[in-house]
Amino acid sequence: MDIEVCKDVSETIEIIAFHMNDAGCRYGLIGFDLAPTFWGRGLMQEALTEMIRLGFDDMKLDYIEATTEVDNLQSQRLLQKMGFHQENELKDNLLYFILRSKNR
Repeated sequence: MDIEVCKDVSETIEIIAFHMNDAGCRYGLIGFDLAPTFWGRGLMQEALTEMIRLGFDDMKLDYIEATTEVDNLQSQRLLQKMGFHQENELKDNLLYFILRSKNR
């Protein structure tokens, strides 16, 4: 898990983490949250870029999933921009995934 604190305001601004069932798991569920006052600055895109790299290159995952609320259009756009594809709709959320590319 990665928690960043903005030095200027001394508050937690971003939380991003992988959730995995066990150590031998070949996929991870990524979760993220960003304080609303920091939306629109590209911080989550920067963090997701590193988490995707970590998941595929270091952890050797085959795919990464992420969920977002149906009405959270900003997160949906971000996931799509990062290469995630929408899989299906859960009860209260949308499920997205990204596969390891063949050139990794």
